[in-house]
Amino acid sequence: MSTLLTRAQVHGSVAMTTAVQTLTAFAVAIPSVLAIVAAPDLGMPPARVGILVSIFFCAAIVSGLLSGSMSRRFGPIATLRLCVLLIAVALGVAAGAHVVLVIAFAILAGIAHGVVNPVSSQVLSQAVPPRQRSFMFSIKQTGVPMGSAVAGLLLPPLLLLVSWQQAMVFLALGSLTLLLALRPFYSLFDSERDAGASIMFSGVRESFAEIAGNPRVLQLVLAATAFAFVQLAVTTFLIIYLHAELEYSLVAAGAVFSAMSVASVFGRVFWGWLADRTGKPRRVLAGLGFLMGACCLAGGLFSNAWPSWSVTLIAMIWGGSAVAWNGVFLAEIARLAPPGKVAGMTSSVQAVFFTGSLVGAPLFGAIADSVGSFGPCYLVLALLPVSFGIALLRSSFVAARDLSAGG
Repeated sequence: MSTLLTRAQVHGSVAMTTAVQTLTAFAVAIPSVLAIVAAPDLGMPPARVGILVSIFFCAAIVSGLLSGSMSRRFGPIATLRLCVLLIAVALGVAAGAHVVLVIAFAILAGIAHGVVNPVSSQVLSQAVPPRQRSFMFSIKQTGVPMGSAVAGLLLPPLLLLVSWQQAMVFLALGSLTLLLALRPFYSLFDSERDAGASIMFSGVRESFAEIAGNPRVLQLVLAATAFAFVQLAVTTFLIIYLHAELEYSLVAAGAVFSAMSVASVFGRVFWGWLADRTGKPRRVLAGLGFLMGACCLAGGLFSNAWPSWSVTLIAMIWGGSAVAWNGVFLAEIARLAPPGKVAGMTSSVQAVFFTGSLVGAPLFGAIADSVGSFGPCYLVLALLPVSFGIALLRSSFVAARDLSAGG
């Protein structure tokens, strides 16, 4: 389809999918930002926000596996429209300020978030020329840190004016405006939908078999699972870490969180450009593993003696690595997927690496709660991305050597 679209339509498709990604990422960032003020009203300690994140990703895993059949039946753009509506409903439900309703928020928002990646990958694989995919996929993935940045910048000041429950209502109404941005794309991508298609886990077993049977894909997926663990350990608990242990105000902690998120936006674009420019996405991912491991070590050593500028700088580098690997990874998965199976392969891959998020947030929070500090946990966590960075780098050199010998 890329040959049938104008440059403006291609760029518009990237912008549209990025906007939807930003909205769902904004929703998942809300518990991390509001944990300090909302937890007392819900009768739970702030560190338990990891459980909410786990529920979110559990729902995302299930919905992601259904996304391929949903896209076939409704069309990818109509499916993304459903995601926007689910986020609006989820935000409205959370305003009820009861733990059951907050769990419902996590489930609804998780369903929306799980669908966005596979369906967006389907849209972009059709719209974007192969030589630009790492870059364009990375631009789309900037929606994740942009959503976090908006949450960190918008919510703390908003809470000075209204209660967190009222803020949820305002955000629910505001999110509905995104539906207008989706309208021009129906005719481009939804013309081939099958209204009689069933919503089911079709092709999931075959996709998992293809992942397990391809060592290069399997290694990427395992590395992504580790990276997702690190990403959630950082994005879920950084504000709590800064506020509870380093005595930052909620506004100051939110500003550091937003700086980290903004840095990851630029990081995703840069790493996507570098992967396309060098033609070595696996080595780029390996380098990101080393960089996020170094940041885990530095973050684990944070103390009140550190000046705020140095904490912010480390947080920005952390965001530029631990929150910036996804676009390169998804573009590589789209490249390795069999023809016509990008959405199915992406949803199955997503189900695997989302387990890093599913397990990572509550496990990391529980360990930090038992130890009494986040610092030592980050120090140990550094081993995980570094180990996979070594494995990816080694396999990249082996593949290059085999290619050279075969050529």
